[in-house]
Amino acid sequence: MRWAVRPGRNQLHLGVGLGLALLLGACGPSPEDIAANLASDNPVVREDSAKMAKKYDDEVVIQALIVALNDPGDTVRLNAVESLAELEAVEAVPSLIAVVQADSDPEVVSAAVDALGRIADPRAVSVLMAHLEQHGPELKTLNAIWALGNIGDGRALPLLARIRAGTDDVYVIYNVDRAMRLLKPLAEAEGTEEPAPDGADLPAAPDAPDDEDTPGTEPG
Repeated sequence: MRWAVRPGRNQLHLGVGLGLALLLGACGPSPEDIAANLASDNPVVREDSAKMAKKYDDEVVIQALIVALNDPGDTVRLNAVESLAELEAVEAVPSLIAVVQADSDPEVVSAAVDALGRIADPRAVSVLMAHLEQHGPELKTLNAIWALGNIGDGRALPLLARIRAGTDDVYVIYNVDRAMRLLKPLAEAEGTEEPAPDGADLPAAPDAPDDEDTPGTEPG
């Protein structure tokens, strides 16, 4: 004897929900739609599109987000920065550096610092160090300390060591210590040097000491 099983109400709702999700997914905006909406005359459409863009790992969308970093709307720029961070868009690094250096909104600047730390491209080291030196180790710049640690470039060691020696703030010291533990010795940071101006040769990185613990690393 075969038993007939009638679906319960929850099963029916689940089936309908999955069907709608598949339908909406199939009808969702294309990368080209997102890119076009980022150039809309409607600022709300641009804000929403810049936020949605983090789900589109597509060159068309990434390039449109890079253009949106110059949008007149603060929220559009903020959403664009956060989407580029989510996508870990290496090609956006020069534009994100420009945001840190020149954007008028402190929240957008802070988000760009986070993005550069998350992407972890060594091209950002100099501007992050300059940002930290300009504003000091305050609560609003602790993310720059984190970003330098996450990138791990040993060029940040002298600055972080100087900050550590010059403060009694245990919270700053804690964050600096965490960052310093992640730094690589300059001799190990192959390929991370920034290009020298006018084609000048870069000086050779110093050799790491043989029998001493390297600063910024955890002992074995």
